[in-house]
Amino acid sequence: MSTPVENLKNFTGMVAEVEMHKAIIVFGHEGDQEHALLKKEKLTIRGQHVRAESLPEVLPVGSIIKFWCYKIPEIKSVECAWFVTHAIKQDSCQFGVSLDSNSKNSPGCVNQTADFLPGLHQLHGTIFEMSERHGVIAYDTAGENRVYFTAHKLVLFGKTVDQNQKLPEVIQVGDLVYFDAMPMHSQGNVKSCSWFATLVWKGRRPNICKSEVSTDIGLKHLLTDGSNLQQMLYQFASDPNAMFVKTEARVMFLINNEFGVAMLLMKHNISMSALFHRSVCYLLGHSLKHCNLQKFLKEGDHIKFVGVEAPPGLISKFVATHIVIGKAQ
Repeated sequence: MSTPVENLKNFTGMVAEVEMHKAIIVFGHEGDQEHALLKKEKLTIRGQHVRAESLPEVLPVGSIIKFWCYKIPEIKSVECAWFVTHAIKQDSCQFGVSLDSNSKNSPGCVNQTADFLPGLHQLHGTIFEMSERHGVIAYDTAGENRVYFTAHKLVLFGKTVDQNQKLPEVIQVGDLVYFDAMPMHSQGNVKSCSWFATLVWKGRRPNICKSEVSTDIGLKHLLTDGSNLQQMLYQFASDPNAMFVKTEARVMFLINNEFGVAMLLMKHNISMSALFHRSVCYLLGHSLKHCNLQKFLKEGDHIKFVGVEAPPGLISKFVATHIVIGKAQ
């Protein structure tokens, strides 16, 4: 039997070496100094992937990195024992970051407004509670984290649950299930969960085929046919390997009764644009996917935003995967 893979989540480290397409991160773990290998394609800066030709252009030695990584005991690396799966370059803070700062009591950057986090991929948990067509999965050792799911995301041994079936007819509370999930704001669902399952399954993981969609979407096209963008948004939201940004935002303007553009607050005095569709908007836990957005939103309104980096060719820097409409706290 092989030794299980060890994972670390949401750790902080410092860039010790950097080359053309990779870097070495040094960090503290259980009292020891550890090293992790970071490849260029795993790095995001303010929610966007690195497009520079050379990594040293954007990631000098001494940069602070928040990262997720894994360690395979059977692999003996002279250079590194850990391999980074997601990494975020941190903006400069008003205080230094210690190599032993990987604890729940670490302060974090006082200027940082947006939170960046990867989706959850092929995790397992237990059915915590459910009703006829939706439920909650509890995962991690303490069972404190909650994932909201709906019946149409459930696949049992290769078969999707029928739209007329009730969840208690096919699964039970306490059943073990596997899932992918994306972050969401807890105010956007009736169970106050911070994650939404994009896929839940028993048995072999289903193969999800992605269709080709155009990313060259201009403003004029949105006014006439938004179906291509809706499909693209669905694919983004269903990708557990994406890096998501979770922050506050303001509505800049509404394009029509379906689409709008928001300005995200990334950091103090730094904002970026984001495109959103009514299908990802929620008010008091209710979806607005069939509603006229112009009846619920106007320029300047405060929203809670979750989204991902937009592909090249889109009219904004980000696209929304989940929005909660409400007043600023």
